[in-house]
Amino acid sequence: MTTAEEKMSDSERLLFGGRLREDFAWTRHNGAFLEMSLLTMMLRLPRLLALTARLAYQADARALRRVVAAEVGRGAAQAVGMVQVNHVLAALLAAGTTADRLREADRPAPRPTAPDHANDSAQRLGIAVRSPAAVPVFPRLDAARPRRPSHQ
Repeated sequence: MTTAEEKMSDSERLLFGGRLREDFAWTRHNGAFLEMSLLTMMLRLPRLLALTARLAYQADARALRRVVAAEVGRGAAQAVGMVQVNHVLAALLAAGTTADRLREADRPAPRPTAPDHANDSAQRLGIAVRSPAAVPVFPRLDAARPRRPSHQ
């Protein structure tokens, strides 16, 4: 037996068929991302996103479309939520009495409206344009008061 075979364990022989070779080539790239500049990262990002999209499309195009649609919907819902939170915080941090600030926060946030040319185009195409119903962020203050039972 040679010295390499003497140092080889039974598990190495059984699992790998021989002595494991130590390879430290990965250490050359260890921390490479930490040494990259912001410009290098910005230039590399579109290529990496395109590669990811191609791989996802090859794996399951239908699932990719669903994920993209879900992410767009999530982003839109998050934007609406942030506008609502901004409205509530602006009302709560404004000057005035606490009751006045709570009433102001309870009012619906102003809705963004479509430009006039978009409404005109939609009407020419026969599409009904209507504004969404305003939904209060908090329940009405009057509704929060306990009601006395009526005795009839």
